[in-house]
Amino acid sequence: ERSTLLDPLQPRDGLRLILISAGPGYGKTTLLQQYRERCLAEGRRVLWCNLDALDNDPQRLTQVLLTGLRDIGLIEAGDTPPADSSPAQREHWLLEHIAASNGAFTLLMDEFEVLDHPPALEFIQQLLKALPMGATLAIASRTTPDINLGRLRARGELLEIGTDSLCLSADETATYILQKRQLPLDLADIDNLHERTEGWISGIFLATLSLQRHGDPAAFIASYNGSNPALAEYFGEDVLARQTGQLQQFLLETSVLTRFCPALCDAVTGRHDGQSMIEALERANLFVIATDDQRQWFRYHPLFADFLLQTLKRHPDKFELQHQKASGWFFANARPVEALEHLFAAHAVDEAATQLVLHIDELVENGHASLLMRWLSRIPVEIRDVHPRLGIAYAWARLHARRHKDALQVLENPALAAEHH
Repeated sequence: ERSTLLDPLQPRDGLRLILISAGPGYGKTTLLQQYRERCLAEGRRVLWCNLDALDNDPQRLTQVLLTGLRDIGLIEAGDTPPADSSPAQREHWLLEHIAASNGAFTLLMDEFEVLDHPPALEFIQQLLKALPMGATLAIASRTTPDINLGRLRARGELLEIGTDSLCLSADETATYILQKRQLPLDLADIDNLHERTEGWISGIFLATLSLQRHGDPAAFIASYNGSNPALAEYFGEDVLARQTGQLQQFLLETSVLTRFCPALCDAVTGRHDGQSMIEALERANLFVIATDDQRQWFRYHPLFADFLLQTLKRHPDKFELQHQKASGWFFANARPVEALEHLFAAHAVDEAATQLVLHIDELVENGHASLLMRWLSRIPVEIRDVHPRLGIAYAWARLHARRHKDALQVLENPALAAEHH
């Protein structure tokens, strides 16, 4: 039980809405269930609603609530709206009866993200206004619902629990693995798994399923990434497939980016909607995380990012093209290190060598010896011979790594000797 999250959920005067909003697999439904048990233990009447897309019809949603509220005794069994009343009149009748009800009660709505039609969302807003003192609506949703949250927040009538709160801490991860899953893992392995999953409970759970039958836990955790079959299936079926075609394309095209901002997204997608797409990702809680306080730069959850990248790699030409587009943006913005990383990722070795020559002085002056050695080792010697300055830089990098014999070997290259003379 996530007691640290449940404590703030104690019913209090003036609290109308509890919003549990996060991406898939963060334990929203579990927390809602735990809140239900707490409310029942305190003697509150509780109505649980599992929503589906058909509930976007306010008439159906009204009937679902009316039936449920009768079941928990909030509305008398024989009390019904007039037979000849219109759907709008039935809604008004129900809201009036809710507003006039006595005693504490809680309405719980799971999978709230299915409500995306304006009439249904308007009905929920009217419901929130109608709730009497001591009544609370608690919803769990993958997306941030459009139900005038700003007004509720300003009045102190809203309690929000998001991804950051739902992530397991390192200690909670250890407790879950050792006590709930009863896996005899070393604390170092648990810490490594927590770091790789960033506390995402479904990622941890799926890992434990494999760890139950894996002989080398440390090796498994070290290789646990988005291409893991169980994770890939989850991301593919329960996350990516549920997005619009436009959003799927955006996710895949930007998967080559370690970090991204709207302008960089525009460069790699060829569109001009980077800002609105990032905002849509945030509203949908699609494993996107701001990396700065100004919310200018973002990244994907590492497991999700790796899944997207592996999916894009099934189309090698597209994979390389996206890296080259990213490289162009970074060069245009005077960031040669990121630009060159993308060129090497695109296997554009000739272009990388040409650009290295142009930026070699800057890279040497900034002390990028290990980076230069890694890059230059990936350039075939015949290409380095065309650019003798790269050979000299390679020797310098090896000297910095205290590989003196290797440095001398590079300097003895006839192509460098000819350049020297």
